[in-house]
Amino acid sequence: MTERPPSPPAAAQAIAPAPIGVAWPTRPPPPLTRSLGRLDAWVACLALCAVASLATWDLVPGAAGVVLFLIWSATRSPADDGPPVLALALTFQWLQVTAGSLYYHLLGRRVVELDRLDLTPMMLLGLGCVAALAVGLAIGLRLLPLRPGAAVPQQPLPGRAVVVGYVVATAVNGTAQAAAFSVPGLTQVIVALTFLRLAMLFVLTQRLLRPRPRPVALALLVVAEIVVGFTGFFADFREALVMVTLAVLDGFARRRRRWVTVLPVLAATLLAALAWTSIKEEYRRSYREHAGFADSVATRLDRLEGLAGEWLDHAPDRIGGDADRLVSRLWAVYYPALAVRRVPSVLPHEDGRLLGAALVHVVTPRLFFPDKRTLDSDSEMVRKYSGVWVASLKQGTSIAFGYATESYIDFGVPGMYVPVLLFGVLMGLAYRGLGRLLRQREIAVASRAAIFWLALGLFERSWIKTIGLSVTLLVVLGAAAAALDAVV
Repeated sequence: MTERPPSPPAAAQAIAPAPIGVAWPTRPPPPLTRSLGRLDAWVACLALCAVASLATWDLVPGAAGVVLFLIWSATRSPADDGPPVLALALTFQWLQVTAGSLYYHLLGRRVVELDRLDLTPMMLLGLGCVAALAVGLAIGLRLLPLRPGAAVPQQPLPGRAVVVGYVVATAVNGTAQAAAFSVPGLTQVIVALTFLRLAMLFVLTQRLLRPRPRPVALALLVVAEIVVGFTGFFADFREALVMVTLAVLDGFARRRRRWVTVLPVLAATLLAALAWTSIKEEYRRSYREHAGFADSVATRLDRLEGLAGEWLDHAPDRIGGDADRLVSRLWAVYYPALAVRRVPSVLPHEDGRLLGAALVHVVTPRLFFPDKRTLDSDSEMVRKYSGVWVASLKQGTSIAFGYATESYIDFGVPGMYVPVLLFGVLMGLAYRGLGRLLRQREIAVASRAAIFWLALGLFERSWIKTIGLSVTLLVVLGAAAAALDAVV
């Protein structure tokens, strides 16, 4: 007896994916080997990367291509599981490792670091660490299954509450961060709570995209975030525009509409980064030299308007130099390369002392251990292991090696990759576990976007700050998300 095929509507229903934001994924996670990419895709990737290295006579472009492919293969999840925050965070780390080399090979412009030292060994070590982190994340994601499918409200938070929450969080953000340091035992908790603003921004952006896109309102939101970010001492607009990008990537089912919206956001981010690179020294000088400058928003906006106007008037003549400086600032391998050259030839490996100190610091919170020693500036470690007297707290800044270099100083090759891999496994478990804990998809996706971008988005962050920030964000923002999820 021949079985009749299902009718077209039934067949379409059988293969149609669940609408984004309505149900959690129901498919089991693919095996690790399959999640890392098909064999034919890897063969094509390796071939193209080999051609890139042969064409440039440089190992870095080829190795960079392999690691980038690994990042996006290893952290791939079903669309319903949220935007690719893990892949985007690791891609930014990848860019911090390779920026100067790729900039030279693609545009023929040399930043100053290329002429000071052979940076290839450090770039390869850094790419190895990013690859180890990606594989660790892939393992962690596969150790916990996805949340069983269950219908959940697409927008559990009232629209007015989202707008009010975002406005209030933005208004009190600067004051809260400044006040956090007056309460030593709760500093990290208060700072972590200020990042709720990013989760609210993510939700607000999605509300401007669904069910009907409102491009004008979205453009005004992006401009407002850039202005707010410029008024601070640091480039705070970056995290905000990343949240907007992630929200757009998650907000459209159709890939074409997704990229049509993302590309202008990326262009605005690049333009803002170039402008900030050009004006930040003069702007920060006003912070240091003019009493009351930091307390007056109007004064800061006036100063920004003048500097930005001057930059726009001369941008065509200065864009190349600004781009060079931006790449130099982004490329976080020069001081690590100096340390790799000195360890172990001048200074011995530390056999885990740096990582041990970081773990002890994290498990002894100041709230319960008020006599805990204050952290030294990251610059002190850079001075010791690089042999260069870099700027420190007295100059109002701090320069860090990053977790990869500290791992090299501790264990050398190949032992340096073990703690990075294990950290990736734990973060993959945390990502999946938080998704299983939260019922409402909108809350889960927004909170994970903020937590995991902030935790994994920097290559130059030390072990103490990487582990400490990750734990604090998971505990504080995770608890806040769980509380909200329980009451809506």
